[in-house]
Amino acid sequence: MLLTSKISLPDVSDLMLDRDRLTSALLQSKNDQVISIVAPAGFGKTTLMASFIEATDSLVAWYSLDENDNEGRHFLAYLVESVHRATGNGIPRSRAIIEAKSAVDIRAVIAEMLEELRSLSAPLRIVFDDFHVIDNAEVEAAVKYLLKHAPAGIGFGFTSRSTPSLGLASYRVSNRLIEINDDALALTADETAELLYKRLGFRLPEPALLQLQELSEGWAPLVQLFALSVDSESDVDAFLADFERGHSHLLDYLAEEVLDKLDDETRQVLARVSLLRRIDGEMAEQVSGSPRAQEILTSAYHRGLFLSPIDRSRTWFRFHPVFAKFLERSLTSSERVAVHEAALQAWLALEDPLESLTHAVALKSVESVMEIMQRYASTLLLKGHYRTLARCFEFIGEARIVASPSLTVLGAKLAQAQYEYDKVEHLLTLGERYIRLNLADEWQGVEGAFATLRAQMSIARGNFVEAREYADEALQLLDESEIDHTVASLVMGESAFCLGRLNEAFTRMSELERRSRLQKDFPDAVWALSQQAEIAFAQGKPTLSVQCQNKARELIEAHHLHMLPVGEFIFRLGAQQDWESLNLERAKERINLGLAANKHLGESRLLQEYSLLANIALAEADKESCLAWLDKLSDLLSRERYHLDWVVNADYARLSIWEALGDTAAIEEWLDSALSVNEAPSNHFEQRHGRNVIRAMIALQRFADAGRLIKRLNRFAKQFKLVTELNKNAIIEAYFEWQQGNREASIQALHGALAMALGTGIRASFLRCGKPLILMLKGLIKDAELSVSEADLAEQLIGITQRHREFDGRIRIDLDASVIEEILQSEQLPEILRQSPLTPREWQVFNLIHLDFSNAKIAEHFEVAPSTIKTHIRSLYQKLGVEDRSAAKQLAETLLLAVQQA
Repeated sequence: MLLTSKISLPDVSDLMLDRDRLTSALLQSKNDQVISIVAPAGFGKTTLMASFIEATDSLVAWYSLDENDNEGRHFLAYLVESVHRATGNGIPRSRAIIEAKSAVDIRAVIAEMLEELRSLSAPLRIVFDDFHVIDNAEVEAAVKYLLKHAPAGIGFGFTSRSTPSLGLASYRVSNRLIEINDDALALTADETAELLYKRLGFRLPEPALLQLQELSEGWAPLVQLFALSVDSESDVDAFLADFERGHSHLLDYLAEEVLDKLDDETRQVLARVSLLRRIDGEMAEQVSGSPRAQEILTSAYHRGLFLSPIDRSRTWFRFHPVFAKFLERSLTSSERVAVHEAALQAWLALEDPLESLTHAVALKSVESVMEIMQRYASTLLLKGHYRTLARCFEFIGEARIVASPSLTVLGAKLAQAQYEYDKVEHLLTLGERYIRLNLADEWQGVEGAFATLRAQMSIARGNFVEAREYADEALQLLDESEIDHTVASLVMGESAFCLGRLNEAFTRMSELERRSRLQKDFPDAVWALSQQAEIAFAQGKPTLSVQCQNKARELIEAHHLHMLPVGEFIFRLGAQQDWESLNLERAKERINLGLAANKHLGESRLLQEYSLLANIALAEADKESCLAWLDKLSDLLSRERYHLDWVVNADYARLSIWEALGDTAAIEEWLDSALSVNEAPSNHFEQRHGRNVIRAMIALQRFADAGRLIKRLNRFAKQFKLVTELNKNAIIEAYFEWQQGNREASIQALHGALAMALGTGIRASFLRCGKPLILMLKGLIKDAELSVSEADLAEQLIGITQRHREFDGRIRIDLDASVIEEILQSEQLPEILRQSPLTPREWQVFNLIHLDFSNAKIAEHFEVAPSTIKTHIRSLYQKLGVEDRSAAKQLAETLLLAVQQA
């Protein structure tokens, strides 16, 4: 008797994650293509195949295999029955042969089945689930024959833990094979977050999510088990720690599914090599002591034992971290020590400091760690191996670090690279004191490096003059061939930029890029290019800025610098300029690259990316996301100390959202605590901070203070030739004048801003004016003589602003003189207003009613008695033909909508 469950499509739970990115690719496949889904246990192979099958219109013959299917007749009986049912009893002769004979010729029956299928009118896909259990050569040969001779319209699908030995290479070459492996099946961070939210009902905090994703590498059983274990947010940290050690249920799953099916020698070899982060056959032999280690390693890969190749030739492999932890548990303490000692010597012989340090730390050998660090730490720092170095410095201990001049410098450089400025200062202070007291002869050898680090510290804290002094001292102490000389030169260029000396800064950075390339110091070459790009943008040269960014990206790609802070900087700079040019999709792509580069440094280092994502959410009128980002930004700013450049970008996003929400209380609270604007704002971030303060003042109607600050910003932007800042200042000046009813001054400033924007590429900054920008630009088109390019840009900005909705969908245009003129020309104007027009004061009252001002507030605004306002309102209602305030506001919305759509 046949088990129906083996030839029935498995149910897909409603709680399963929707994996459109994979199923959509499968749904685009042709029926004659073979689908092969290969991955270790638990990656969701069967679920994906079943989800795909459910979404297709094809007939499907499903066959769930187990070890018993290695018997030929047994295999054939289930295959024929599955196809017979799927085709509506379409192969009766083949089924009759199976039922009539105890012994059958497998190939003859398959040939008969294929002959019957030639008359099938609808496409059919035959799916073999868990094909890795098949090790019978006769059964494998039968499936090969089935594949080779299947008529048109018959497709195949396989799920397996190992690559099926079915000669699929010819299908790959002829583009008839669709392959999905464990890399594709692994849950992305977003999918992990969504799966947990479905199961838990709350969002996991970002750090916890990143920790779980790193631990699981997208392996679904671990994520699902975590979801089943956690009851509330308070459980998250405890269970993460438990999973780091190896959760008992997880170990039971791996034992049943994997380990119990292995022979003793394979188990022992795999357990020993599991202590290595990467392994090849030769290394496996040295570490395990088994002459068959290479053969076992290759076999383990082909059997899908959580072993992934990390090179194209499939020579080097790595274990999935969960499986590695599982295997480690079977080793005794003495076995662990022996493996680590063998691995340390093997990696030292290969001159691989990164892997050597891993095993030296595991052996708790301070002497070995210090010896390797003294020799290789500078190289590892240059390549961005911060986590390994941090772990080693922590292991060595502060006392040993400061007793070594070279390690003190390296420790301070590592802390500086990770923005831990207090730690840098601490190490330099302790180190200098120790060296001067105990190693006076060695001070001269590190004095230049100490000066360089202090220069970096000064510029990070906004002390630009002090930074130049330290950098100048370092340049006199260091040889040009030293990397610290390059870094000190970088500080000189960056401080020149911050002090408004743009030409000097660009020249220094260009020379530094040239020298860094010659020295093959590619991270600093990228940094110099990044600075050139930022300087060029400040000078109003967006094309040159993009050229510098492209050169930097070429170096990042060529030398694999994506995960260094300088990689994050170039991605972020590009994203900021994409946002300004309204290319939101490309901005998101670059933000994600920046997030990937910096996430290992902790969430505090993601403030810049979060600020950009908040701006994009606002541009997309996504209120829920805006509120979430607002909370995130405010939380980070309250917990961390950031450079002003970072703070002003976060403040820009927060102020924009508060304005959109109409939250003047939050704006006022921010303004009360905001830093004073520099008396001589000489760079882009000091200028932006000034504009943030101006926006807050305008929102709070502190126009006199705002006007004085605009003049200061413009004076120094002109002095330091900050062209892009002048452009942005002109926009806010136009808005400032418009809000006070100074139409002529507003249009004059807007004309200047529009003319400059043709060169700078500024776009998004215009949109901060909100819906009034439509009226401002229409007034400009009407009153000023514009060039063709200026007129085109004005119309483009009008169109963009018209399409942008506020959070609540309302049209936020004030009823000023320009709007009134547009309304009077509108077909939507009530006839009663044509016969009995409103007086100027009545229009002003109408505007304030539209803005939700109470009668008392309107009276206070015009400095008249409340009774006078009541008289105006009665006359207003009569002329408008409305009975109450609500109807008046609704009419205002209708009239303003007509203006917006005009």
